[in-house]
Amino acid sequence: MKDHAISATDVGKKYYLNHQQTGPRAKRYNSLRETIGDSFRNLFAKQEKDKNSGMTLEEFWAIKDLTFEIKKGEAIAIIGRNGAGKSTLLKLLSRITSPSHGRIELDGRVASLLEVGTGFHPELTGRENIYLNGTILGMTRREINRKFDEIVAFAEVEKFLDTQVKRYSSGMYVRLGFAVAAFLESEILVVDEVLAVGDAEFQKKCLKKMNEAKHSDRTVIFVSHNMAAVQQLCQTGILLQNGRLVTKDKIEVVVNEYLKYTGTMESKLELGSKSRPWGRDERVALLELDINQGEKLLFDKPCNFTVLISCDTMIKDLHIEIGFSGSDGIRYATYDSSRNRNPLELKEGRNAIQLTVGNLPLQPSIYSIDLGIHSGGSGLDYLPGVTQVEIFPSPNTPLYRTGGERGLTLHGDWKSEKYI
Repeated sequence: MKDHAISATDVGKKYYLNHQQTGPRAKRYNSLRETIGDSFRNLFAKQEKDKNSGMTLEEFWAIKDLTFEIKKGEAIAIIGRNGAGKSTLLKLLSRITSPSHGRIELDGRVASLLEVGTGFHPELTGRENIYLNGTILGMTRREINRKFDEIVAFAEVEKFLDTQVKRYSSGMYVRLGFAVAAFLESEILVVDEVLAVGDAEFQKKCLKKMNEAKHSDRTVIFVSHNMAAVQQLCQTGILLQNGRLVTKDKIEVVVNEYLKYTGTMESKLELGSKSRPWGRDERVALLELDINQGEKLLFDKPCNFTVLISCDTMIKDLHIEIGFSGSDGIRYATYDSSRNRNPLELKEGRNAIQLTVGNLPLQPSIYSIDLGIHSGGSGLDYLPGVTQVEIFPSPNTPLYRTGGERGLTLHGDWKSEKYI
């Protein structure tokens, strides 16, 4: 443990999931015979029944059998998809919760920023919460006084320093929370998705401060879905999947392994069986969508889409739209062939419409694909949400999010040809 800030051995965290009983026995009160029978059956089952609530309890391991070591002064990223166990692991490392089994040894004080307002008391002022957090981290009043002005200046909350934090906006909350965690003199700094909140200027300040922490022999543990920031800030990484450790290696190796697990959700799909919500023209049908030939979509990199269309007769003025909508339901971009000088032409039979994009400008995220074709001002076929795609960071991806444009209409290079 001499050279290690953190040592985890066979660590697991178990929770219980409640399931409401169904069927004829799903009633609030059971007979004595039913209660005794259920208790006997539960001796041989992995599920337990809460006798008071009529719920079935199922074991769920958020983290299981994790063993790793983190050296002092190391900047390490914890990577994985949503639900992989990243936040649970950070709570264990921050001593917010205890492992169900195994052991975690920490050499040094831990400062953590896991979510907005972690460790703040809403009834206390910003000034009082700085001293409260510092005391919890084991700092003396003299140490907090020495860093106090830097914390307040970084968080930009001078006007509201003596206001209860329950009246702070979420941006003020997170600025003060990060400032306290970053400036107080802890040996281990734990940060969870700080780049997902705040404006661009604040995100740049966070990156700069974390870089300073990395070069000052502090151990930094960083969780983010922004692979560009992860690769710049961290030397090594841990990849989690379903609560288990997949690999711990150099950050480039771990990121490449992560991308293998998170490819395009459906790169090629049949469309013939999809429902069509409005005014379908029987002459034309969308048959197939091929996205980038199964390759990953990368920010600011070339990509291509191929749409297979069946047509009973020639159509000379076809327009096609491929739209990208976010999880918030907002259409962020549309590639519209009507922006091109010449309309597309469909011949009788099957046709392949190809869209080639020189650089994909959408920020890394998951998008829903909407697909539509029209001619002469009328809709021929329209399929909303035919699939989802994930756009991944590339070396050109900004380290902080600038809050992407909405409603972009983009050109691209369109062409139509007879499909043999």
